[in-house]
Amino acid sequence: MESRGFSVHLLVNNAGVGHTAPFHEQAPEVLKAMLDVNVKALVSLTHAFLPPMLARGRGRVVNVASNAAFQPVPFLAVYAASKAFVLSFTEAVAEEVRGSGVQVQALCPGITATEFLDVSQTHPGLLVRRMPVMRAEDVVRLSLAGLDHGRVRVTAGLANRATAFVQRLVPSSLTRRVAAALYRPGGRVRS
Repeated sequence: MESRGFSVHLLVNNAGVGHTAPFHEQAPEVLKAMLDVNVKALVSLTHAFLPPMLARGRGRVVNVASNAAFQPVPFLAVYAASKAFVLSFTEAVAEEVRGSGVQVQALCPGITATEFLDVSQTHPGLLVRRMPVMRAEDVVRLSLAGLDHGRVRVTAGLANRATAFVQRLVPSSLTRRVAAALYRPGGRVRS
């Protein structure tokens, strides 16, 4: 890009693919597509655009993870694991470039008013569809404000920050069960 007279000052890796179903029922090509977009493309784009930013001594990279990065999510297992990768990768790279003039941020939104739940084939009857939804504009505003304040991790929204905090306090077995109840196909709740 730089050789053609273009310089990228802000890279937002926002593409994401999810699929809601039991892991063992998902086709291998669906799983590969999730990993290709959520992990491979994000790493490749960050690797391509970060060096010119470092050479200029300024730039910003926002890698969109998810609140799903903080815990396992049954029926969305590969998606949540890929977002945990994004969170870990982004925080590591942010530390590597600290002091360089380049900012790297992990944005962790919760459910946002986009087409994601439809594209990920999340059934309209699932309990997760009853959760509070943030507007995309608000998520972007919080990310940019976080960049302005030098924050490496931005968990968008008070409800999402509260959820992430509570998840650290309760046993992981409970958070897995709650996540499973939210994403279980058919909306069935098991005891």
